[in-house]
Amino acid sequence: RSSKVSTVYEQLQLPAVRRVLEVLEVSEPPVLQLFQESLQQLQMMHMVAKDNVKFLTTLERHFKNLATGSMLTIIETLPSLMNAIRMVWIISRYFNTDNYMEPLMKRIADQICDKVEEQINVNQIFSMEPQKAMSIIMDGKNALQKWNDVYLATRYKIEESATDHRWEFDQQTLFKKSRYMSKICKDLWDIAQVLDQFYKFLGPELKEVTGDSRGIEDLMKEVEALKTDFRNMKSIFDDFNAPH
Repeated sequence: RSSKVSTVYEQLQLPAVRRVLEVLEVSEPPVLQLFQESLQQLQMMHMVAKDNVKFLTTLERHFKNLATGSMLTIIETLPSLMNAIRMVWIISRYFNTDNYMEPLMKRIADQICDKVEEQINVNQIFSMEPQKAMSIIMDGKNALQKWNDVYLATRYKIEESATDHRWEFDQQTLFKKSRYMSKICKDLWDIAQVLDQFYKFLGPELKEVTGDSRGIEDLMKEVEALKTDFRNMKSIFDDFNAPH
């Protein structure tokens, strides 16, 4: 948007255009007033766009980390990202309104949820060793929780600064999906932990003690069968977007 507005604004500053405007100002045609009002609006849009780009550029590195980084990178990035956004909220002349900031927060929340969903692919998670699956699931849960915690901590800092200019964004919009996904991650972690315990219990030592290798192998097949439904799921988080 900044590029488009700047292009139009700069074209209107060309010498040829300025000469035409000077002629119009002398003749004062009826359309002149409407044009001047539109020009003033364009000038304001140009100022807003330039100011917003200046501040959003300071966030670009953090956004890239969210889009391409690991769960650990996201967790490490969120505090500095939110602190930078807090400074934008305080200093910017134009990007410090709910109309600008809440959609930005929503995009951050969506990006984190998308990365967690990409990371926790149930078709792959339960094909891994349970300990590895538990680690991946917990990384995702921690990223979701970090988003919640860092946002609230930043909001508290703004409130403590004794300003009336606070973050009053809709909590459902920003956190409904991430909190739902966090609960699913906890359930998945519990399932992976139970599988891990089964594998440890039904191991070589039990075969040696009982002498019933065949029976234990049959039990292991039943444990493996428990994962079939998960492997057939497209996404473990689909229910959130399903109609109710």
